Amino acid sequence: MIGPANLTRVAKQVGTVGVLYGGSIVALLIGELLLARGTSQADFGTYSLVRSAIPLISALGLLGFDQALTRECAAASLPVRFDKRQVLLSGRSCILALGVGAYLCGSMGVPWQAGLGLVLAATCVTVSNLVSGVMRATGHPNLAALGQQGYRLATGCTFIALWGNVPGNSSVWVLFVATCMVSIVCISWSLRLSVTWSMTPPTQRVLTRLGYGYALAMLSLAATDWIDQAIVGEIGGLREVGRYSQAKLIAVYPLLSLGSILGFLALPAIASQREFLTLAKLRSWGQWASFAVAALLLVAIPITLFSSSALLHDPLAHGPIVILTCAGAVRLLYVLPSAVLGAVAGPRTLATFGSIALAGTFLQVGTTIVLSDLGISLAAALGLLAAALLRVISSALLCWSTVRIAANGN
Repeated sequence: MIGPANLTRVAKQVGTVGVLYGGSIVALLIGELLLARGTSQADFGTYSLVRSAIPLISALGLLGFDQALTRECAAASLPVRFDKRQVLLSGRSCILALGVGAYLCGSMGVPWQAGLGLVLAATCVTVSNLVSGVMRATGHPNLAALGQQGYRLATGCTFIALWGNVPGNSSVWVLFVATCMVSIVCISWSLRLSVTWSMTPPTQRVLTRLGYGYALAMLSLAATDWIDQAIVGEIGGLREVGRYSQAKLIAVYPLLSLGSILGFLALPAIASQREFLTLAKLRSWGQWASFAVAALLLVAIPITLFSSSALLHDPLAHGPIVILTCAGAVRLLYVLPSAVLGAVAGPRTLATFGSIALAGTFLQVGTTIVLSDLGISLAAALGLLAAALLRVISSALLCWSTVRIAANGN
């Protein structure tokens, strides 16, 4: 049972993390809206392609190590301290970023300066996310939130201070400077916490297997957020990427940001109580989550349509914007089954879900290409919604099956 003192401590942590996450989200949202109004659509398209590629590269670099660490420590099964040698994982991200940057420069005409900024920023974010995962796992959620969201906060505040007037592709370098500052702070934290790595080889193998399952799920999520823009860029060019990204910023990003906050808090909370999870409790959570998301969607659609018309110089038609808002709501609903799976599922179940979610990425690409005659932005929005629906349905079914098997086993 959780006592009053623990409840008070958890409530304070939730409040502080919520403020850090919320502040970062609001700052970046306002900053990017100002950037969208203050720069050309082609320049904003370049910035959006670079920023959305960073989580994808970081997920490939870490391969779920940070998420696996959080789960096992939250379940009180792993006395872990950070080993600074794990920063070498960022080298994998650097190599991957070189490949993505070369693709953007060679295929879409992104300036080489922006490609270089992507390489440096992705490497820095991987370091920050690794340290954030360790902080989160060892009972420092406030530092973890700052490590994960700090570069977004710094980037957003810089854009706000400049009122969005960032010439050319300088926005990518603003992003790099922010990621560099946060990674330096994170490295200083890690050096203070680092001791000899205390895990046994069997525990290392458990973390690796868990990490692969997390990596598949996170990779598909990050790929979904980047591939739609990449396809729009291939067919419509950087200017169309800018238009599509502006609409996505207003329609999807606020809902995804709310989901990010809830997911950050939900995984360790559910993992710490996973032995007491029942089908009845899961059903109740699912019903409340569905009602809440449906009500939020009814409010979000008119607000999104009004905001697009009021804030953007050349907004998309209403159809793609409504579909993007629906995709954001479905992604928000995904938070619950994702957190439950992350907390209770074994490596094989996580890998199965990750494979299904990765198949959703192919569904997204196929839907977008097949429907491209309707207009590339509309097709990209429909592809994003299709991938989100597959992810939520598959995760809910696997979640229910996993909890039922665990209940029968007990």
